[in-house]
Amino acid sequence: MNISDVGAIYLSSPHYPKNYPSNVNCVWYFIESTPGTFVITVIDLQSEWFDSLIIGRGRNISDDFGVRLSLWYYPKTILIEEMAIWVNFASNHAVTFRGFLIEIERKGSNGKLIYS
Repeated sequence: MNISDVGAIYLSSPHYPKNYPSNVNCVWYFIESTPGTFVITVIDLQSEWFDSLIIGRGRNISDDFGVRLSLWYYPKTILIEEMAIWVNFASNHAVTFRGFLIEIERKGSNGKLIYS
């Protein structure tokens, strides 16, 4: 998905704001054609300790470990200067929670929002 074409997008766990299902593994890729910075804002995050929301840079989930967000640790805003990022959400077989909601925007190399 090219965020520059649509402006900000909102990404959430399956069934958000209801509890996400057990044993899911979702991966989303965002690839842009021009240099810039992804601005990811965490709006809501509630998950079990063993479930994970990881955001990384590159075109392949194995390119970069990324930052693991959890109920106990997550920055409000994440900046990734890159042409591609990925988001991975995985849950195990145990308890489920509300999940996550994030906003993803794209700023050009001049610091301005591309879609503005």
